[in-house]
Amino acid sequence: GHMQKLIMPFKRQMMLCGYKNSEYKRHWGYHHYGIDLSSIQGGVGKEHTVYASGSGEIVTVGPDNRVGNVIVVIYREVYNHKTGESRDLVARYMHLESIAVRAGQKISQGDVLGVEGKSGMGGWDYHLHLEFDTDTAYPCYSPQVAGGTILKKGTDSSVNPSDLLYVGEGQVVVDPTYNPAWLNSEDFTIPVLPKEAAVSRDEYEQLMALYLAAKDKAERYDRIAAITKD
Repeated sequence: GHMQKLIMPFKRQMMLCGYKNSEYKRHWGYHHYGIDLSSIQGGVGKEHTVYASGSGEIVTVGPDNRVGNVIVVIYREVYNHKTGESRDLVARYMHLESIAVRAGQKISQGDVLGVEGKSGMGGWDYHLHLEFDTDTAYPCYSPQVAGGTILKKGTDSSVNPSDLLYVGEGQVVVDPTYNPAWLNSEDFTIPVLPKEAAVSRDEYEQLMALYLAAKDKAERYDRIAAITKD
């Protein structure tokens, strides 16, 4: 498989809560093993569709008695822009209003997964809880949840979503008005997905020839300058 860079789940979104943020833990009394973000809170936008961050496969979907409508996805060979490593990861999407995919379905980046909601416990207001986990063998075991009908309590093998996500083409992350103390520094600096430079072999060789000629010329000028300075 090919290494892939994941994009944010909404067209327009506000980051609400960061991964294992200490202020969040102080307030709620437990760790936050994902990020919370919203296309609704703070009047961010009118479109609340949740889009697939990358190419993968839907493991399971449905109403969970703890976290509401949930989607579990495996994304292959996900690039982590903090560590520079790639690996298969599970993504879990919680509190959805509705689900547009089914178990076993193959998805591509930008496919519609569902709509942001506030279903389930913890869905006190509209937001998406999104978490990533390295344990692809047990995709429905979350460190965040106990006693769910779909999600079960698992050990912590989670990854910070903000180390994986990029702001994709046509996507916006608006400044948080909610509670910036519940965010970490990396939640404010999610990188923009680099446009892949498409240069043909011929173009590359022409550019390289021009570069080498210019470099050679510059070096000759430097030598002349050095001589004339004496």
